[in-house]
Amino acid sequence: MHITDRGMTVDLEDEDPRAARIRALLYEQPAASNPVAALWQACNSQHREALLAIAEHGEIAQADLERVLGLDGVGLRGRHAGIAKIAKRVGVEYPIKSVGARREVRSFSLATSVAREVLKLSATNKKQRRNR
Repeated sequence: MHITDRGMTVDLEDEDPRAARIRALLYEQPAASNPVAALWQACNSQHREALLAIAEHGEIAQADLERVLGLDGVGLRGRHAGIAKIAKRVGVEYPIKSVGARREVRSFSLATSVAREVLKLSATNKKQRRNR
């Protein structure tokens, strides 16, 4: 590894443990420290609405989620896929868990810690909008 900073040059062997630590710092993703907040920031209002609906209900059947969001099955699939693409782009784990193969029995949920964070982020956004 060859490092140049303000005219000073340092050469480290690739096997040097300091080189591994420097690489970790250089390539650290901002999402690593708070993945839910990073995902929330990258989402638009429609994606946030879907995350919030799941967080508020804990676990929600697909038909109920469609009703809450005012979507049909195709619209929900698009919203779901959109959140997955955003999560991949931001570099965070996709937070929504789904159980069931068919629409009639499929349900969606978030881990408790993720749901709590989504609710907190939503409340913070509402306060910020009111203060404008």
